[in-house]
Amino acid sequence: MPENQSLKNQLTLALISGIVYFFMGIPETVVEFIRKDGFISDSAIPIVTTVYLIGLISAIGFGWGFVVLGRKHENPMLWLSALLLIFSNVFFTGYDMASLHYDAVERGAVLLMDAIFSGTLCILFGVGLLRLKTEYGSVAQISGILEIIAGISLILVLTFLIGLIVLIPATLFEIFLIHQATKKRCESSS
Repeated sequence: MPENQSLKNQLTLALISGIVYFFMGIPETVVEFIRKDGFISDSAIPIVTTVYLIGLISAIGFGWGFVVLGRKHENPMLWLSALLLIFSNVFFTGYDMASLHYDAVERGAVLLMDAIFSGTLCILFGVGLLRLKTEYGSVAQISGILEIIAGISLILVLTFLIGLIVLIPATLFEIFLIHQATKKRCESSS
């Protein structure tokens, strides 16, 4: 039972993190538009850094839920791609925070690299989610398909915006998938 309780706790944390992560997309998008159009003032850097940190911490917690699910269901594609997405997020968000403190002329190249790398990982993550169809039905299937579409769109670069838009419903379905997994753990521990 303690193992089941630990799993339930990790999934509950992932669920909460996923919800925070989803809603942090709004201020993060605002920050990216401001950065695209110009310089962020020194007085705004602490606020922007806080936005990045909350987004990163919630992404790590949410992603960890899929590492846990992948291990629980012996799905190495899922847990490994989720882990790589976490590391990728740490690297690129770290870069975003560091680049606030200097004129980042290489930012465009780094964003391109982020799109291609993240797109590749989204495709692998989507395949891992599809493999959860037996346990979680259409929610896993829809999540997987949306991640694959988003990944392809990110890799193609010209369709980058489509990929970002597709990630919105993908994230919602993934939050619901974590909710289903948490609910199953609660029912099995009763």
